[in-house]
Amino acid sequence: MIFAQFEEPDRITVFLDSVHKGSALAAEANCDLLEKKCLTDTILAHELFHVLEDRHADVMYTRTERVELWRKPFSNKSRLVCLSEIAAMAFARQLLSLPCSPYVLDVLLVYAYDHAAAWNLYDEIVTLTGCPDCPE
Repeated sequence: MIFAQFEEPDRITVFLDSVHKGSALAAEANCDLLEKKCLTDTILAHELFHVLEDRHADVMYTRTERVELWRKPFSNKSRLVCLSEIAAMAFARQLLSLPCSPYVLDVLLVYAYDHAAAWNLYDEIVTLTGCPDCPE
């Protein structure tokens, strides 16, 4: 799901349907991050990172780091797109002094649309992280 997007050179679009659906869950989930203003600010901060990243691409680690996909004689170095998303989430958390990782929105906002898909995503995260304290 896409909650917002940055379009070069200077356009950020926040898809308000996800904000409305997510904020409707705030009381049920007892989660301040889902309150409309906080949710909107978090999504905007995430996208603002992408604006800064684009404007400073020549020095941003998320844009300059490359991994070699193949060994010689067929060498191909590729950018890791996930670095950009990880950095954008960290940027939003730091900028807004959030008490938890904004990555929880990946599950919570999906939940607003599809409960089963959100639980499947949550179970996958728990399995991948091996979180011993996470509820079964």
